[in-house]
Amino acid sequence: MQNNVVYHINQAHTYEASWYGIDSAHLFNKYKLDNYNFIEIYSPRDVDKEKFAQLSNLFCVMHAQNYHVPAEQMFHSLKPLYTLRYMIHEDLSVSEYDTPKRKPGNVVEALCWTNGMIFRVREDKKEEEFRILQLGLYLAPLTAKLLGINHDTSTTKS
Repeated sequence: MQNNVVYHINQAHTYEASWYGIDSAHLFNKYKLDNYNFIEIYSPRDVDKEKFAQLSNLFCVMHAQNYHVPAEQMFHSLKPLYTLRYMIHEDLSVSEYDTPKRKPGNVVEALCWTNGMIFRVREDKKEEEFRILQLGLYLAPLTAKLLGINHDTSTTKS
């Protein structure tokens, strides 16, 4: 895959996962815990799907950054640090996605950068058939401010 591809949550099912199953679930939760001060935005709770698409597109193309250790600074990056994918079940247990006989549940897919993460929960069906159940965006406070998101209420400015 080329490095100049713009990653977006709508195509998450087409990207190869960096980590699988249980490891993806642990990394997803660790990301949220490590970045407890990030602003959280959900669709449909906080914004409609159209507004969410605008915010996530703007983030992916203009504001997504990764920390580069040797240079000790952040750089714009179209490619996420990692792509996560796992199954979540009715009892909130998690399991592998890439297995021939999956336990029924929903698929969680996430694209993670140093300053933000986009995720979605979708039905475990073929691409033409699956329904998106939830979309989420976690943003560093400065990144949220650059996107016009109000820190106090986690909603976008009108």
